[in-house]
Amino acid sequence: MKNILLSIGASFILIALPAQVESGDLRADDKKSVTPTAEETHAYFAAGCSYYFLPLASVNAQLESMGLKKGFTSAIGLGLDRGYASVTSKLTHAVTGLMSFHYLLPQESGSAGDSIKATLNGYNAQFDLLGANFLKSQTVTFTGGLGWAFGRLKLTENKNGAKTTFLDKYFAPELRVEFNVRLADHFFIGLRYAYRYDVTKKSWSVSGANPTNLAATDMSGTMIGAFIGYGK
Repeated sequence: MKNILLSIGASFILIALPAQVESGDLRADDKKSVTPTAEETHAYFAAGCSYYFLPLASVNAQLESMGLKKGFTSAIGLGLDRGYASVTSKLTHAVTGLMSFHYLLPQESGSAGDSIKATLNGYNAQFDLLGANFLKSQTVTFTGGLGWAFGRLKLTENKNGAKTTFLDKYFAPELRVEFNVRLADHFFIGLRYAYRYDVTKKSWSVSGANPTNLAATDMSGTMIGAFIGYGK
């Protein structure tokens, strides 16, 4: 009887060993499957339109004292945007980013007899250092990002045919939020808001006929925008 029991026990051991090995293999495969991998899951190129609130109160007062009918309180920008998001198995929210370049459309102001004219244009660029998507969705996203904005304002004064050019360049840390909807898997529409904090010098550079400079300007301020794009 003892020999029979030993024989049965040995048989069970032989049967169980392959199962344990197989189970160990499965656990090893499971460990491999959770290895963090990065995958771009949401990206687009877009045509964007933006509205900038210009902090030019002191400059505007100076221009109006020169006889111009009005100053410049805002600017409209048109340009290209590149947005993306990437996720890994260890992150709850997608890592997002934005690169953007917008040209500020020219606008003009003049005196009563047009003896003095001023034209303002420029550009603004943005790029994210780090951002996150707060919604667990690939269709509707609400993202926030920390990055940089840099750009330039150019004001050209024409007084009786004599031209003077004023330039104000800025580089600013920026906070950005964006609401984005994906349509039919490839089309994107969205809204954007950003606030920048100017850390550069406030003075304008000047060249041309008029040596008088413009008032120092802090380019900290906000922008709002909309975009429509195509991606995956």
